[in-house]
Amino acid sequence: MDEYVAEIKRTENTLYGIVGYKPKLIRPPYGDITERQLRWAKQQGYKIVNWNVDSLDWKGIGKEAVKRNVLSTVGQGSIILQHAGGGTTSNLSGTIDALPDIIRTLKNKGYSFVTLPRLLHVPKDK
Repeated sequence: MDEYVAEIKRTENTLYGIVGYKPKLIRPPYGDITERQLRWAKQQGYKIVNWNVDSLDWKGIGKEAVKRNVLSTVGQGSIILQHAGGGTTSNLSGTIDALPDIIRTLKNKGYSFVTLPRLLHVPKDK
């Protein structure tokens, strides 16, 4: 539990230094959270957010596989999991290459992109 709290606080402080506020929304690493961690997060004013569409980009898959994983399961109100970094050994070129096509395809189908606070009707900060 101490490591969980420390990671959230460290991330919160880093983000505060960059964006000027402490986020209300958090995603647990790997989407994994215990009941005790969930209770602590709620007591601290956080809201836990996970995803319902997994691009599986963390597996280092190619552009077409990333597109297929997203476009075959996305729907209104979807939260899509994609990664921006994963260390020096991760290959996220598939997600980088797929993203423009995914955005274009979804826009052509009438979808729009909004922030999580707007989607979930919650404030962005604690």
